[in-house]
Parts: sequence; C-alpha cells; structure tokens
Amino acid sequence: ERLARHYEIPGITGSGFQRVVYPDDRRRGVLGHGSILAMTSHANRTSPVLRGKWVLEVLLGSPPPPPPPDVPAFEETDEADEGRSLTVRERMEEHRSNPSCSSCHRFIDPIGLALDNYDV
Repeated sequence: ERLARHYEIPGITGSGFQRVVYPDDRRRGVLGHGSILAMTSHANRTSPVLRGKWVLEVLLGSPPPPPPPDVPAFEETDEADEGRSLTVRERMEEHRSNPSCSSCHRFIDPIGLALDNYDV
C-alpha cells in the first residue's frame, strides 16, 4: 500500500506485493525504478556519480577503475563567482577539470546526469 501511494497507483490495499499496470510512461524500465534511484543517491541529494557508476558496473559490465587515493571530497558548499551556490553539474565540471579525475568522470558523469531529473 505504501509503495502504491509512492507511485500514485490507486486501488491497492494491504501489505502484500501485487502485479499492477503502471499507467505512467515516464518510469518504464529499471532506470526509472525508485529502488535504483534511491540506492544511487545520498540522503540529502541525488548523486549523478553513483548513478553513472552503477550503470557502468551493473548494466554495461564495464566498471570504472577505483579512484586515486588523493581524490578531494565533493564539496557541498562551493560558491560561484557571483556568490550563489554551484549546481551539482557545475561542481562536477569543476571536479572533472582535474586530469586524474577526468579520465573516468568523462564516462561516469554524463550517464548519471542524464538520470538526475528523476524524482526518487
């Protein structure tokens, strides 16, 4: 019932799983499934990097190499020159400007960003 409410599927009662026809074309396939989107997010924001890495590893069977040991943390509070907070995309572009990061993130980031508009 709770899951049906989350996906706005009417007429479902009880706690058991039931097969339903999902009326919305926007969430077809595994990439739009709430469990995948939640698993590849952080508690307070989406993570294009986690999503892109998951797609490469699980769906495409081509995992990126592990990050170098001295990779800086993804800063949540970076600001642009205009005093506004950077968007996730802008922070990722800044991160990708490091050549040692770019070698993998040029593959990971576009995939993850393509899935970033899904609402978990």
